[in-house]
Amino acid sequence: MSKVRVANFSVSIDGFGAGPAQDVEHPLGATFTFVTGGIRDALERARDAAGGKDVQIGGGVSTIRAYVREGLIDELHLAVARILLGNGEALFEGINWRALGYRCKECVAGGKAMHMTFAKQRD
Repeated sequence: MSKVRVANFSVSIDGFGAGPAQDVEHPLGATFTFVTGGIRDALERARDAAGGKDVQIGGGVSTIRAYVREGLIDELHLAVARILLGNGEALFEGINWRALGYRCKECVAGGKAMHMTFAKQRD
């Protein structure tokens, strides 16, 4: 199940999925609230819970692609490890990131991964 997560775990964490809307208490004190209203609803609830702090989106390729297509990601940090895992979902395929306003802001090669930051340019 994909989720939207707030960077500060002392506040509620909202996510979306196909299951019923529900709250799940984590032993460390965070509350995971799963909503069924879609990505915009999950993001709005996460922003409300964050109280002005940044909201981080966690999930797989399909989650990131959904938020990018809707223009809801301001900045994306991507870490690419130098290993082959086989088949998987393609993050960049079929989306014209440049047309959506994204540019590579930073690219840093590390010992175990390439770290790239993409930012959405504002008009």
